[in-house]
Amino acid sequence: MMDTTQTDGWQQCDYISIEWIHSGRYNQFESFLLKTIHPTGLNFENSKVTMLEDNNNFASIRFDTWIEAFSCARKIDNWLFRGQSNSDWNLQSTLERDISVNSGDTFMWNHCEQWMLRKFKGAAHHHIRHVPGEDDTIEWLALMQHHGAPTRLLDFTYSFAVSAYFAAKNAQSDFAIWAVNWLPLMKSVSERLGLSDSVAKSSIKFHTKMHESANRYLRGEAKGALVFPVDPMRQNERSVSQQGLFLFPTDCARTFEQNLTCLYSDADISHVNEKDFEINYDPEVHNTNWFAHRMVVKFILPKKERIKTIQDLDRINVHEASLFPGLDGFARSLKRFTLKD
Repeated sequence: MMDTTQTDGWQQCDYISIEWIHSGRYNQFESFLLKTIHPTGLNFENSKVTMLEDNNNFASIRFDTWIEAFSCARKIDNWLFRGQSNSDWNLQSTLERDISVNSGDTFMWNHCEQWMLRKFKGAAHHHIRHVPGEDDTIEWLALMQHHGAPTRLLDFTYSFAVSAYFAAKNAQSDFAIWAVNWLPLMKSVSERLGLSDSVAKSSIKFHTKMHESANRYLRGEAKGALVFPVDPMRQNERSVSQQGLFLFPTDCARTFEQNLTCLYSDADISHVNEKDFEINYDPEVHNTNWFAHRMVVKFILPKKERIKTIQDLDRINVHEASLFPGLDGFARSLKRFTLKD
């Protein structure tokens, strides 16, 4: 039996449930994590945290330890996160990546998407009982993505911890967590789509409008390049556990990053992956207000932090079994017992 103590109505123990992250009390969850893993707190005075690239809108930050990155992430609220196991990788959808590798012809993107969508619709009823409506294309793409087909959708999560796990689990080099600021994203999308204030200020209305808008772009009824969030109407168990959503690029003939750059017309995201200079990171300067004025921030962590990241996240029940419900996820989660510092 585990030794536990009761604190503010929360049971404090070595293993906590992923539902803590889902409960809406995320700040308490983060504080608990830092106190549990590092009870004495963090001292940034001698830390090796550096700023690699900062062009006002987009920035890359390199950290010496994952817990420093996690502490830094506590400064920001209402952001979306994506973990990638190689810090040099761009933000690319599976459709963009697969076609770029095989042909490099951007004209093929829309053609391939339409062909795969048609084939998937024709076969899905043999394998699942409830299928999306014929014209609900964004739901079809979400279903395709769930089952492993390449699509234009890019997976993100509301949870920094979940994204950190996905970044670290297969990393063989420095890994990264991409963060997209929700408020300027929503503001820019609302302006581009001409949404009323009542829609923009209502989470339900906003997500419903995003769903409708995605289908309009997919049917060719709307044109232009931008990126906006899509939260599928039918959430599968895995997506719920991972607190997942998608970012949807509207122009399939452009890369994801080109779509994102078009949304922020005065910015160029390509600088995020440049390493031409470094400046010292000062946590007193790069505070909540600093993050509030950034659109995209890339957190870079060294390869040496991979195992530490996975082990620390395991202590709060962020691992394969919790993120991939079912026997397959549980079986893969057993690999964590083979990890050594």
